[in-house]
Amino acid sequence: MSKKDTFPFLEIHRALPREVPVPIRVLGYKEIHGDFTDGDASDQAARCIDCGNPYCSWGCPLHNRIPQWLKLVREGRIEEAATLMH
Repeated sequence: MSKKDTFPFLEIHRALPREVPVPIRVLGYKEIHGDFTDGDASDQAARCIDCGNPYCSWGCPLHNRIPQWLKLVREGRIEEAATLMH
């Protein structure tokens, strides 16, 4: 098993989706960043799931179930992930 399989956060760097240009953003009230493409959301979810310091689990003031949400995203179950966060 490679380091990437065991500890994805060591090899996959944190990345945000492409930023939407300001002239387009001012036309509505959408997010600053666009959507991830291809498997980028899954890769980013994978890097966080086994980070070794799950501060998001116990430190979230809203008690969001972030590791469970990331697992669903990693598996491509986006609708279920959205339902969990709502």
